[in-house]
Amino acid sequence: MGRHLYFFMIIEDEKVVLNLANELGDYIIDDRGFILSQDEIVCPQLFRFYIAAQNSKVIIKDNGFVDSYRSDIIEFKRSMTRSSNKMDCGRIWVEMNYYDESGNSMTKEKWLSDRFEKYRKIIKINCRISKSKSFYVGNQAYTQYKTGNLKLMAGPILEVEVE
Repeated sequence: MGRHLYFFMIIEDEKVVLNLANELGDYIIDDRGFILSQDEIVCPQLFRFYIAAQNSKVIIKDNGFVDSYRSDIIEFKRSMTRSSNKMDCGRIWVEMNYYDESGNSMTKEKWLSDRFEKYRKIIKINCRISKSKSFYVGNQAYTQYKTGNLKLMAGPILEVEVE
């Protein structure tokens, strides 16, 4: 079963996550498994990337894309701003159980869960929590929200409120 945390962050807010990755010696890969440079990571067109540790097993499927269920990686899906200044939530997610090629249920090693907790904790420490307690909001996204320049959306019509 996977573990996740939903958030609203703009690229400036994401730096706490990227700084932690740097401190831990982790690296960032795209959906094809290629290691990204710092410039590529902060490119706003990059919708999703993965955080991998030095000992991560990264599996590429036959179609050439990362197998996020079987690989030892943490998915980071960006908050995306669409027209009319509505921001869709992002998430950080890790899958801890999967089925191998024979259909056997497999559980990933505890170090990956511990690594995910470090990222989850840094987000919780550096972000505000929504009124519903379901979403975290980065400081820069919160500033734009408070000035009325940004609507935080949990779905197509469900707006998230932050105090």
